[in-house]
Amino acid sequence: MFPSSHATRYFFGPSAIPLKKGKGYYHNVFLVGNFVNVGITDNFSFGGGLEFFSTVSGSPIYFLTPKVGFEVKENVHVGGGFLTAGMVGEGNLTMGYGVSTLGSSDKNASFGMGFGVADDDLGVTFVFSGTTRLSNSIALLTENYVFKNSQNTNNAYIGIHGIRILGRKHSFDFGLLVFAGVVPFPYVAYSKSF
Repeated sequence: MFPSSHATRYFFGPSAIPLKKGKGYYHNVFLVGNFVNVGITDNFSFGGGLEFFSTVSGSPIYFLTPKVGFEVKENVHVGGGFLTAGMVGEGNLTMGYGVSTLGSSDKNASFGMGFGVADDDLGVTFVFSGTTRLSNSIALLTENYVFKNSQNTNNAYIGIHGIRILGRKHSFDFGLLVFAGVVPFPYVAYSKSF
């Protein structure tokens, strides 16, 4: 099998496997979310993106995603970073996270936890994600988030479950986006590595 060029992330969220220096990818979600991530060193990457419609309307929603990752022993990685999302002139939401990934780039599971503040309330997010490569060009993926606030009210679950069709430089993700209490709807994304 050719090596996967997308082992550093699942549908959207990160694994602890680092993006190597000089490597990168462009990621498009639902045709409107556009992201680029680049390995600055072998253990540090930086990314960002814009949402298309808000950008065209003059009030861009932006994302910043710095990440560090280290292989502490064979098939064991630890990492962390920040996810910042905001609207120009309106402030932002930042979540710091830590993540551990067990397994190879073709078959692994990640466990993580993040902390963020929204509306003056500290929230905690628990993450479980995983992938297993079934063939040269097909992988199964799952990405699951449980959000809890400090009062233990308004807790929420979001999950994405599906497949990745892999090429040497391109991949297509197809899945179901699941919110607790809401009918699942399709998730579609495209990525190109460089």
